[in-house]
Amino acid sequence: MRKQSHIRMNESQWQTVLADFQQSGLTQKQYCKQNHIAHSTFSKWKAQLTLRNLRKLPKR
Repeated sequence: MRKQSHIRMNESQWQTVLADFQQSGLTQKQYCKQNHIAHSTFSKWKAQLTLRNLRKLPKR
């Protein structure tokens, strides 16, 4: 049985991951599988950072 290592990433690193994903042309599941990222973790960070970015936009 192979032991999986868990690497914690900070917000800046997740922003880089999400930018890379957008440029990849892959689906979220494909990207996560190729980069050994749990899809649930990817989805959580994507939602959190999207919400933070929306809150930073000026109100109309």
